[in-house]
Amino acid sequence: MKFFSPHQASARPDVLRAKHMYGMWFGVALGLTFSIFAWGIDAYILNRVNGLYPWLKFLGGAIPCMLVGGFTGWLSARFDRPFLALLFWAIAASFFAWLTVSLPLQITPRVLGYAEPGLRDLLHYTYYESFSARFGVAYAWLAIFVSLAGLLQIPL
Repeated sequence: MKFFSPHQASARPDVLRAKHMYGMWFGVALGLTFSIFAWGIDAYILNRVNGLYPWLKFLGGAIPCMLVGGFTGWLSARFDRPFLALLFWAIAASFFAWLTVSLPLQITPRVLGYAEPGLRDLLHYTYYESFSARFGVAYAWLAIFVSLAGLLQIPL
């Protein structure tokens, strides 16, 4: 009977491949969960009151968040270092914060203008000086929570 040390077992290619896949799916799940709480509840409420394109913000946020989360989870599992995982998830949190602020104010009105040309003249949001402060506040909170959630991946 062959005995493997834990170090040898974690270096096997099948174990590494499984760990990378678990990391990727962890990131996809984290991105989807973030999207559900950021835009999914709003989309559900808008759908119940027959809002115009109620799922647009949710789909416009969920797809990029799941892609970035999956890639970040895979990178964190690939390098398998807590400090690098924290750095990768902090970078993902900055993308999530940018998307949280930009999606309702810039991206969705532009997409709605293409989908419904009659709305193009009605959806003009002005740029406020406090826009960068809002991004900073969103980033600070998201960096804390996304980094903590990303660190939960390390023991996998």
